[in-house]
Amino acid sequence: MKNIKPAILFVGGWFDAEDLSGPLKLFRAMEKNGPYAPNTLVMGPWLHGGWADMEGDKLGNLDFGSRTGEFFRNNIEVPFFVYHLKDRGDGLKTSKEARIPKAWLFETGTNQWRCFDTWPPKEAREKTLYLSPGGKLSFEAAPDPAEIHRAGYQQLVRGEPFRGKFRNSLEKPEPFIPYRPEKIEFVMPDVCHTFRPGHRIMVQIQSF
Repeated sequence: MKNIKPAILFVGGWFDAEDLSGPLKLFRAMEKNGPYAPNTLVMGPWLHGGWADMEGDKLGNLDFGSRTGEFFRNNIEVPFFVYHLKDRGDGLKTSKEARIPKAWLFETGTNQWRCFDTWPPKEAREKTLYLSPGGKLSFEAAPDPAEIHRAGYQQLVRGEPFRGKFRNSLEKPEPFIPYRPEKIEFVMPDVCHTFRPGHRIMVQIQSF
């Protein structure tokens, strides 16, 4: 993604099981290399390609409270093309005085669209979660691992499969040795979610 001059709209779905990371990686690549024209990342609560024809108000048993697909097509996609192809309107500006957002994302949990000047947001801070005894999570390391106790409704916020034998190299797979601790590092795809009061965070680590 170098020397790109036309305006670009990177569009993806938070629930895309086929290529969630694609739009995010392309957006980052263009930002890293310095865009010559406006570029905006848009992520909604959709399946792969769902922004094109889904109403986007529900997905399985999740209710997003509005027709997010229609909102995207009417308030983001059409204004983007009308502005850049026909030189009419204000494009992606939410007002004449506003700047074009770098990211226009649907925030799950609160079910609202949010605009950001940067992505990730400048105010974002990294936090480390540790598995703690009693099936709990903590922001401080615990000496003993946790046991997981599952109860009530659970919603997957972000998941990512990883082949453990490739933890050190994709060229030289290494099987795990029983009962020997191993360090595994990999990057999870982005997420824009707010945990509401009363909700709890669960981390599941599974082996198949």
